[in-house]
Amino acid sequence: MIAIKAITIPALLGLLILSVCMPVVSADVGTMTLYVNDTDGASGSTVSIPINVSGASNLGAMDIVLTYNPSVLSPTGFVSTGDLTAGALVMNDDTITQPEYPDWTNATISEADNQTVRDYGAFANYTGTSGVVNISIISNVTDVGFNGAGPAAVVEFAVISSGESQLDLVVSAYNVSAPIINTTTDPDTIDGYERITITTGNATFNAKGDVYAISLDAGWNMVSIPVIPADASVNAIFGDNIITPVYEYNAGYNEVTSLEPKKGYWVLANSAVDISISGTVPSDLEVTIVPGWNMIGPVSSNVQVSSFTGIITPVYGYSAGYNEVTTLEQTEGYWVLTSAETTLTV
Repeated sequence: MIAIKAITIPALLGLLILSVCMPVVSADVGTMTLYVNDTDGASGSTVSIPINVSGASNLGAMDIVLTYNPSVLSPTGFVSTGDLTAGALVMNDDTITQPEYPDWTNATISEADNQTVRDYGAFANYTGTSGVVNISIISNVTDVGFNGAGPAAVVEFAVISSGESQLDLVVSAYNVSAPIINTTTDPDTIDGYERITITTGNATFNAKGDVYAISLDAGWNMVSIPVIPADASVNAIFGDNIITPVYEYNAGYNEVTSLEPKKGYWVLANSAVDISISGTVPSDLEVTIVPGWNMIGPVSSNVQVSSFTGIITPVYGYSAGYNEVTTLEQTEGYWVLTSAETTLTV
């Protein structure tokens, strides 16, 4: 095929529109569901959000608009194909040349990718609009299209703050096996394809707070959690990295199946590993300790033992043995002794 010169993004979008849109549209044919699932991720992390399809039949082309909250999520510029659409070209930062923000209208793609667009169709994943990711899909198999169920696309986001983001979809889809012929001019010219009825399912992304690392050494560790995680179960937090049970102390050792902030716990690790944990910081920073020894864990950072009243010093931490401490650190557990019930701010 003759090589095609570099084209601009508007020209690319025009190519996609000519391939999938039409001045004449007949009645809707077929049904399909496009949806995203409720999900979460930690602030400061990168997450991949699949856009899923079920009931696809002869899906020849699809234009997807995914809206999000730009104060919570920021697209990285990377959109990958899903299982359902494997083989389509992915347009991303490696194939689009950006001259200078915000002048995306003059961005270009390489000649090789121009030819691939003509041969196979493409994903175009950047519109320059905050809060919107646009994705265009064209089947690379004539008269067959995409069929069945699975991810159509996977969008990568950076989680830039805590909070919630709605993930809402608007989509148009076309049946590759049902071309519309413009018989009034050239009977060999295809003006477009019949539309497929789409049902969309929106979702909510929950961006959790700061990420903390619980550093475990091989053997016994005295640890704590400074946040309330979405799932506080021992299994969700530690997985296969530890040997259960986990113990708390309350006038004696007790097995626990879930953890909560402000308490200390004994955890037996298989090997040295860092466990990431995130969640909501408790609004109440006070913990009540009772006469005798208490295992506690700080919610705040750099909690000074000198700020405590009503305790008997020293306070002990544990790292391959007991150590006197003057400062309490997040994710660590500590022994505190008191002769009378008292309240500490941690």
